[in-house]
Amino acid sequence: MRAGTTSSGFRYQLLDPAQSPPLAVIVAEAAGLGLARFQVCENARPLSCPRGGWEAMLDRAAAAARDGTLKGTAIQVRNIRGEIVDGSRSGLVLQSGVVRAAVDWSWLEPAAMCDLFKRCTNAQQAEELTDFALLHLYLGNVLQANELFKDAERLGGDVSGFREVAALIERVVATGTAEEMPEERQAMLDRQQASRQALRAMGWDISRGNWSVSADGILTGTPLPDMTLVSLRRDIAEFRSLEVECRGAGDVAGFSFGRDKRYLARPTQAWQRLSLHVLDGGALEFRVDGEPRKSLEPPAEESEAALPEGLYLRGQGTKIEFRNFKIDGKPVHPAPPTGNEPKDAKNGTGQMKL
Repeated sequence: MRAGTTSSGFRYQLLDPAQSPPLAVIVAEAAGLGLARFQVCENARPLSCPRGGWEAMLDRAAAAARDGTLKGTAIQVRNIRGEIVDGSRSGLVLQSGVVRAAVDWSWLEPAAMCDLFKRCTNAQQAEELTDFALLHLYLGNVLQANELFKDAERLGGDVSGFREVAALIERVVATGTAEEMPEERQAMLDRQQASRQALRAMGWDISRGNWSVSADGILTGTPLPDMTLVSLRRDIAEFRSLEVECRGAGDVAGFSFGRDKRYLARPTQAWQRLSLHVLDGGALEFRVDGEPRKSLEPPAEESEAALPEGLYLRGQGTKIEFRNFKIDGKPVHPAPPTGNEPKDAKNGTGQMKL
């Protein structure tokens, strides 16, 4: 008999979405504990649906039950059979003759739930397809979820993080426990863990993709299977300028502070110097090799006040490299710690203070 768990088994890590690890990390932890099955449950939805996708999907279904494509549809829920005549976030209202009965969404069998939600999902809307894919992922239908994620991505949706979770779940199911993994895969996991620790010592956390750190400090990101996005994240306070050198094979690379707050250029095989400067008055200016440039994804608002306290080095392609990251002209990590730094030069994790 093989053991498994749901995301509820990690609920204490999920209490605060702002501090919770990515769902992909939790899936990897489940595999490392020797668990052969992992199901994404209700308490993980806030981490996977930043737009409130589950609530949006319920709203669409409720509207369709009241006056849209679901009204009049006959379904069987437990021992109740009737036509859908109304709906809300809590469930459906069925009518059989003169009798009306309220049924909770959770009472529906997975196949029936997927069928109903499919009818009220616009296949030309990336966000609606993403929400529907997350329902399949929640129900354990990983293959269907991946197909829907691909369709949403073709329509311009940003589903990279969700597909990473789906791919990890699929691999856990396919390979069984961590002890049953081939030696080559275990060696790869060991290398990834070593890279993760090296990056954290430099103040970075892996957000997307596989990353490695060379002896001379080059950060190399390669995407997970069927993905193109790689990114690293760090906390950052106020700054006057950011600078990093970049090269690689891909479409975009640069700085990101979240959706509609990205400063990106097209990477080349030669090193380019990307920088972001705060001008007088708080306006932002993006430069490539010292020359002002427009970002390939123009930000909605180009001011320092619009930036959150979190920076990503982001790239999309087959291989992206970064080096020589600086804040206000100063290398954040000019050299490995010697142990002789002043006590206030490092914080509790060994990272240099910004």
